[in-house]
Amino acid sequence: MLVIATLDPAGAERQLVGLATHLDRRRFKPLVCCLTRGGPLEADLKAGDIECRVLHKRFKLDFGVLFKLVRLMREFQPEIVHTWMFTANAFGRTAAMLTGCRAIVAAERVADPLKPWHQRVIDRVLARHTGRIIANADAVRQFCVQEVGLPPDKVIVIKNGIDVSRFSAPPPAGLRAQLGLPPGAAVLGTIGRLAEQKGIEYGLRAAALLKGHARPFVWLIVGEGEAEPGLRHLADELQLGDCVRFLGYRADIPNLLALLDVLVLPSLWEGLPNVVMEAMASAKPVVATDAGGTRELVADGVTGFLVPSKNPEALAEKIHHLLAHPDDARRMGQEGRAVIEKTYSFAAAAQATAQVYDGLLASK
Repeated sequence: MLVIATLDPAGAERQLVGLATHLDRRRFKPLVCCLTRGGPLEADLKAGDIECRVLHKRFKLDFGVLFKLVRLMREFQPEIVHTWMFTANAFGRTAAMLTGCRAIVAAERVADPLKPWHQRVIDRVLARHTGRIIANADAVRQFCVQEVGLPPDKVIVIKNGIDVSRFSAPPPAGLRAQLGLPPGAAVLGTIGRLAEQKGIEYGLRAAALLKGHARPFVWLIVGEGEAEPGLRHLADELQLGDCVRFLGYRADIPNLLALLDVLVLPSLWEGLPNVVMEAMASAKPVVATDAGGTRELVADGVTGFLVPSKNPEALAEKIHHLLAHPDDARRMGQEGRAVIEKTYSFAAAAQATAQVYDGLLASK
């Protein structure tokens, strides 16, 4: 049983769906449980003939969902419970303990320096009853061990997977016109939740520095989140109305990536960001902050550029370089595509995770 809060189209959720659909179905029968709600990614599970149950958690401390989860586990009697991110890690592991599950696995996806102290305590307590804790990057493992205090012998790294074939096509004819992009303008993009973590404020400030001093550009900001009103206000304050577009949620991320000249990720902290992997698979150069697992993906000066967090001047400088030197941008994009093809796949991630499951079951 794979337990997560929602199936919104975000990083961890996509990785869960990728795992569920790539596990060997001759040996594993995955069931996905969403604590709060489903989401657009339910369609991918349905296409893979994978059952999804939603428990409709109503508020933060809705302990009723724990009893629903216990009933569900007693109904299906899973041998393995694999939980994803804090809410599911807390409720899911507790329910698995109460029902005597043979193997408990938790996924840690981000090195969050703002993680509250009480969450760290809960993680340490539940780690005693967890067979393995899977981090998606070396930086996340280091954070879990050194900052949260999780047992180092239980925390392992399995890198994210990606379906490279989804990121091979050119952009659809007419997409530039549909988005109202001026002919000849470069296209920058930032894709993800509109939240403090993503540092989009610093991207907007970099755009203000670039405006009028670089090749004409349009910066697409793709995603939704609680920071959107403040970001829109900042864009207006910086007079970026003609070069920044807020697109909201989009299901056609591969098409948008194919349209970009540069992906920009100005995050304050990260795990192993899916969107960087997807941009690299699309053969696009990346300008990103040196945060968390991003440095494990982006080789500075080879597949893109890494800059310090909260530094719009450094962001603007590297973006300007790529816009002024398209041959460098093209070479970096091709190098990034080669890295993804060689190192990252859902099949490899699923195989490594299956080995974790097998090892835990064999030890019981």
